[in-house]
Amino acid sequence: LNQYANKAPVYATGDTEFGMQIDTHYTDKIPQLTQLRQLKPTWIRGDYNHVTFGPNWPTSVKSIVLVNNETTNSHNPGQNEPFPTWKTYVDTVYVPKLEQILQESPSIVAVEVWNEEDLCHPNFCPYVPPQEYAYLLDQAATAIKAMSSGTKVIMGGLAAGQIQYLQHVIQADLTGFSKIDAVGLHPYGSSPDGWCASGCGGNNLTTGDLASKITDYRTTAGKPVWVTEIGTGCGDQAWQAEYLTRSFTVLQRLQVPVVIWYAWIDTMNPDFGLMDGQGEIKPSGNAFSRFNHQPISFRPLKIKTSKKSHRKKGLVKSHHA
Repeated sequence: LNQYANKAPVYATGDTEFGMQIDTHYTDKIPQLTQLRQLKPTWIRGDYNHVTFGPNWPTSVKSIVLVNNETTNSHNPGQNEPFPTWKTYVDTVYVPKLEQILQESPSIVAVEVWNEEDLCHPNFCPYVPPQEYAYLLDQAATAIKAMSSGTKVIMGGLAAGQIQYLQHVIQADLTGFSKIDAVGLHPYGSSPDGWCASGCGGNNLTTGDLASKITDYRTTAGKPVWVTEIGTGCGDQAWQAEYLTRSFTVLQRLQVPVVIWYAWIDTMNPDFGLMDGQGEIKPSGNAFSRFNHQPISFRPLKIKTSKKSHRKKGLVKSHHA
């Protein structure tokens, strides 16, 4: 693993803003003010839950709120259900919940519609068929923009690495797709500029080139790509920090508007954190903070939310969403 001794390039300049994923379901997994000052995130991504925005939440940090079937306290209709079943769910459950969220929390900056809708594994299957997802995205975007025209609408983070899913969603409803602001992407395991594509033992990055993946999805969508999850659970803290540095540098070079690291602390998922299980900053956390330059201001912001927790697992990661 001596490849990572060759340090990453100097940080590029650009307009990329960096943030981190939190676990909204447990108060001990919400960053304390001192930890936020250390990490200096511009964005926080999390499920819509009453724990997400506490009384001491910093108003200078922008929020990406994830809304999926768990948010609506209902089951995913499933990949084999007919379109009318999905339509009923969208019209009578999902969109009303979105409207409730925006009424309660009008200051939300961005809403991510579903999460990893192109993915299905035996223990984690949030999959939504493309035609059904196109309808969901259209109705969600219409409702969000009608209530809060400034709120960004983000297509749920795509994780399977199959660009055909995005193509099929666009083909199913180009008018609906045109209403969104960006496409979410989760490029886990992608190599920044060929680094550790091979020759790094158990730390090989084998899901393709990171820059190529971003470019392919951006070209296909004709819209910005937000990386709403990226990370690694490597127990080698120096390697993890080098991976973050190299990946963030590539994403900044490509001027990806928003990049979210999964996750902020190891208690969310072992070794994925910017901080360890005791809340102490890791080398990856120090690297993360160097990409964030805005000071954190702390003024109370109270938002009422509700949602139950869940566990998700995938090929590259497994975590509480």
